[in-house]
Amino acid sequence: MSARDAGRGRDLTPLFDPRSIAVVGASSDASKWGGDVAARLARGHDRRRLFFVNHRGGPVQGRESYRSLRELPEAPDMVILAVPAQAFEAALDDGLAVGARAFVGILAGLGETGAGGKARERAAVARLRAAGAVMIGPNCMGVADTASGLQAVAYLDLPAGGLAFVSQSGGLGEEMVMRATEQGVGFSRYVTLGNQADLTITEVLESFVDHEPTRVVAVYAEDLGDGRAFARAARDLVASDRPVVLLSPGRSAASARVARSHTGSLAPDAAVLDAACLAAGVVRVTTIGELFDAAVCLLPGRRMRGRRLAVVSDGGGHGGLAADVAAAAGLDVGPLGPEVVAGVRAALASSVGENPFDFAIGTVEPQAYGAVVDALVEADGVDAVLAVGQLGYWGARFAHFTEQVAVERDGARRIGAAAARSGTPVVVCSTYPRSPAATALRESGVPVYHETDAAVTALRHLVAVHEAEGRLAEERDGRRDDRLPEVPPIAPSLDGDVSGAEASAARASR
Repeated sequence: MSARDAGRGRDLTPLFDPRSIAVVGASSDASKWGGDVAARLARGHDRRRLFFVNHRGGPVQGRESYRSLRELPEAPDMVILAVPAQAFEAALDDGLAVGARAFVGILAGLGETGAGGKARERAAVARLRAAGAVMIGPNCMGVADTASGLQAVAYLDLPAGGLAFVSQSGGLGEEMVMRATEQGVGFSRYVTLGNQADLTITEVLESFVDHEPTRVVAVYAEDLGDGRAFARAARDLVASDRPVVLLSPGRSAASARVARSHTGSLAPDAAVLDAACLAAGVVRVTTIGELFDAAVCLLPGRRMRGRRLAVVSDGGGHGGLAADVAAAAGLDVGPLGPEVVAGVRAALASSVGENPFDFAIGTVEPQAYGAVVDALVEADGVDAVLAVGQLGYWGARFAHFTEQVAVERDGARRIGAAAARSGTPVVVCSTYPRSPAATALRESGVPVYHETDAAVTALRHLVAVHEAEGRLAEERDGRRDDRLPEVPPIAPSLDGDVSGAEASAARASR
């Protein structure tokens, strides 16, 4: 499995699929960074050779340890540095001396502390690059590649799946994992970059283009660096049918100050970043919830090829509100043709309306949702289906009614099968998003949301990605100019309480 960085020619295979790993600062105390990472790696020791380094010596996690990297019987591909900041350079130099090719800096107290720390990072990186090695961090929480069996992220267990996540924040990364765990979403790769002293977000994105398990890339970035380089890497991912969703602070002076104190980064100007994202087909979001919701909706690989939305609900309130929210988001919830209406009515004993389609929960069986969705996904004039209401009611509130719960679950599976067969996006918004029926939907590749606006926003992102993919296809075919617009380097926000637009104007006047 190659992870070669096409942009700079650096091979990232030792980072994502190392043959051997050494943990410097390994410990038997799981409350310490080196202890937790060592324990996680020890559980997967059969996948690669593992060495623990502790300056005191003695057994670590029931294994022999070494006092120094220079005592190891062979050169490790990867070295994880879980040491105090004052020990960083010595441990890095020992790793370079024995021939290590990748480093993970799980330590704080360097570039994010100010000019002195940045100078130390720059000097260390110069030696690292001269030796042909790579490093993520410092000030990061680790890296994982579930396809290669690498789990080297402190305090997190990552299930396998199609979502790649790249983050400069360990805390936001942990929240993404919590949300994913709750909803049964798995990760292909998980990279926390910290200060980006060496490897940047752009370089990591470039390595995903040929990574088969990755289907969607979610990014949290406080510093994107060169806007054109980022846009190029993201555009290549979108063109390879791997949508990119980006969350980045910096729309206010306060958030820019947080970024500076957190990783030593200078947050990008919002207007410039918006231009870069538009050029590359990147989905830009504003909250961690929207970042996750958009990624989940994109994972099944279905796209809205237009804006026509069919809404089905088990109550007039849910359906009417969903129609309002969808219309405000630019989706079309207009009446559908008579053949479509006839197909829905054939699936139900009765229904109200011609989009939204409303049926009363007290008068139909739970499988009605499945029957209606089955009729809508194949219909002309329907680009996506949104089902809203109380799907999951029986399983969430009356689990002892096993027959009704089973019927409800079967209806959910029928929805999933209809979406898979047709390729039409189907999204469910349920009062009971943790019910057995909701679980069955997610297992079938149907996103489930609790809030209507979250579901509609996710659908709007499907439209945006489809339109971006169309533009990129035209570029590849020579039907559209494939040159990126003049997106300048994503420059830092100015100090003080000024807006992004004011900051841009100030720069232009310099």
